[in-house]
Amino acid sequence: MINADLLRERRKELGMTQAELAQRAKIACRNLARIESNDGDTTTDVLVALAKELKIEPTALLIVDENPTQPLPNIQPEQGLGRTAV
Repeated sequence: MINADLLRERRKELGMTQAELAQRAKIACRNLARIESNDGDTTTDVLVALAKELKIEPTALLIVDENPTQPLPNIQPEQGLGRTAV
């Protein structure tokens, strides 16, 4: 997920309007507006294009999940899943 606040702040720091950034990144202005308002996500290509125009690393625009899903438990063969080994 893109950090919309950071994207918007960086765009404004560089003195760009949404229309200017969208044109430079070769995306639709409505797509950029949607991204900045957290109304959906986008593709990796768009993320890279926006980061390039904002002069930052693409990963800087990503939100890191502080609570990633827990790994699946390690099921031992003897516990099985109700199936027998062949």
